[in-house]
Amino acid sequence: PPAESDIVVRDASGVTLVITERPAYDITGTEEVPMQPTPENIIRVGYVGRLLNGTQFDADDSYTFTITNTDANGSDVISGWKIALGMMTEGMEATAFIPSGLAYGTRGSGSIGANQVLIFDLNLREVDRSNEEPRFSQDKTKISAYLEGVENTVVHPNGFTYILESIGSGARPDMYDQVTVKFTGKVLNADNTETVFVQDLVQGPVNIFSSRPANYIHGLAMGLQLMHEGDKAKFYLPSALGYGIGTTTGVSSNSNLVFEVELLTVTPNEE
Repeated sequence: PPAESDIVVRDASGVTLVITERPAYDITGTEEVPMQPTPENIIRVGYVGRLLNGTQFDADDSYTFTITNTDANGSDVISGWKIALGMMTEGMEATAFIPSGLAYGTRGSGSIGANQVLIFDLNLREVDRSNEEPRFSQDKTKISAYLEGVENTVVHPNGFTYILESIGSGARPDMYDQVTVKFTGKVLNADNTETVFVQDLVQGPVNIFSSRPANYIHGLAMGLQLMHEGDKAKFYLPSALGYGIGTTTGVSSNSNLVFEVELLTVTPNEE
């Protein structure tokens, strides 16, 4: 069973993450805080893979890859890994319990039989973001120019800019607490116009989405932790802290984003 100090995160996907080591950080401080890896980041992970009966089937102390459909060797990166590592930050250690449907399913793999639940002890040793840096720097410059003369802007050490528009008195969420938010999302276009791609959406925990800060794009994952229940804020996100090279409805790859967010409720993570 988990130790009392462990953080147990039961994700709506079916993956359970038991966090045993988590670097301390201050989201309101003057230093960068650790972030989850994006699909294009090169990451280095130590891991041990076991079956439910305790049989070890694989291990590597320093496995380097990207969270894409295939790793550097052309092997599939299972969906459960993508989900688990996507909720972890550099320096974190955790045990991930992965349902068979998010592992090798009915086909199995090597010594792993069909329909096997897998357990991975994971150590996210390093996240290399160097491939994002050139565009990240350009995007921050564009956003800074766009906001020139705007009052009450704050540039976070991790590279996004925010404005707290109203201050609530409620709780501030941890990365793994569950939140209900109302938000409008806009693309910041090259001509300095804004195009709405989602408006006044209220999002809370549902059976397919846990709605933790860790489940949102990186800029919002950090931004939500800056807010108190009842706060309203506006966030200006460089593309790497948004959808990056990915896309979503109304958002093309490498788009800078603007989010107007109201934090409606905070529910502590139930372990």
